[in-house]
Amino acid sequence: MSEIKDSKNVVTARIDADSNVIVGDGNNITVINLKEAAQYKALEADIEKLNKRFERVQKRLQTDPNNSDDQEELLEIDAERNEKQNNLETLKNEVVKLAEDFQRIPLDTERLRLAKQHFDSGAFEKARAVFDAETMGKELDALLHEKERLNQKTAETQQNLNDKANEYLILARLTATNFDLPDRFEKTMAYFEQSLRAERNIENLFAYAYFLQHHNQYGQAQPLYEEALQIYRQLAQQKPQTYLPDVATMLNNLASLYKARNEFSQAQPLYEEALQIRRQFVQQNPRAYLPNVATTLNNLAILYYARNEFSQAQTLYEEALQIYKQLSQHNPQTYLPEVAGTLNNLAILYSDRNEFSQAQPLYEEALQIRRQLAQQNPQTYLPDVAGTLNNLASLYSDRNEFSQAQRLYEEALQIRRQLAQ
Repeated sequence: MSEIKDSKNVVTARIDADSNVIVGDGNNITVINLKEAAQYKALEADIEKLNKRFERVQKRLQTDPNNSDDQEELLEIDAERNEKQNNLETLKNEVVKLAEDFQRIPLDTERLRLAKQHFDSGAFEKARAVFDAETMGKELDALLHEKERLNQKTAETQQNLNDKANEYLILARLTATNFDLPDRFEKTMAYFEQSLRAERNIENLFAYAYFLQHHNQYGQAQPLYEEALQIYRQLAQQKPQTYLPDVATMLNNLASLYKARNEFSQAQPLYEEALQIRRQFVQQNPRAYLPNVATTLNNLAILYYARNEFSQAQTLYEEALQIYKQLSQHNPQTYLPEVAGTLNNLAILYSDRNEFSQAQPLYEEALQIRRQLAQQNPQTYLPDVAGTLNNLASLYSDRNEFSQAQRLYEEALQIRRQLAQ
């Protein structure tokens, strides 16, 4: 049985041998028949075909390792396979989020109850078809008109608006899972907007902000994060143990948004506050919160490095590296790439300070890890191999060790030419 974890590294769902997604615990358990979903079946079938092609080409390459056509085909297959696998993982994660939404929100409308029945059986398209956007839009318009006419929030109307916000939230989530829709992004945005139009709450604010940030719409995501952060701060005043981790998540996401726009002065205090909160919770639950501490340390180190504050960046990189190495002992598949990335970043920092003897072993360790990762997943990790080869070659060149530098540059160039094709 495999596990699915959220951004806080907490297990939110499990997938059993029959591909059933199990969400919740105790008396509140939801089981979704994922294997019956048409999207899941199609993606699994595509991946299986690509795996077989990958194996056939690998066997040919064992006979003729220098066959450039087979090398190119292997990279093409791996790229397509990674895309399908990413879509499959996205589908699983979105299904878990939908299941959590269904558990959390009251199913007070026939649409929501019927949609949940279809959803639990894996009939996602039927679930989505329950929500007639045109009809729901007319209903929402009528409700808003009534609200304005009465000029007061009656309990009944407010409940109806809450239900409508939940319906649109679920519709937006379902639309985000439909990769065949040519206007998937636009429709998902439209349904999130309708949910906010009905009622603004932390669920739809955060969900929409995260969706926008994931699609690089930073300007639109920022005010939504800020609004959600304000709500979580208010909740944390009453229940800090429950809501402070959510405050840290909002702070980290908002800081990452600022960092992506090179607005470092706005990002730094947010990262620092998030780090302070996460350090506090690590003492209570190291397994759940250590990855988040490492992530925030790494983000803050990158920010300091970008501002040429190398000593502060070095301290943070070294602490993040120590945590990632500790985590990789139990989960190498997840955390070895983070180990390699942090090693590479720390080596770059030493190189920038002309401390080549400290940088070289870090580059070499990062290169060794990335070569191992590229054997299993070349399309994802070969660019990292080429990047570290190039960095190490530059180090040798700076030390006038040109023969070593030449060999590494040539290997990096060969990899990048293959990827470029």
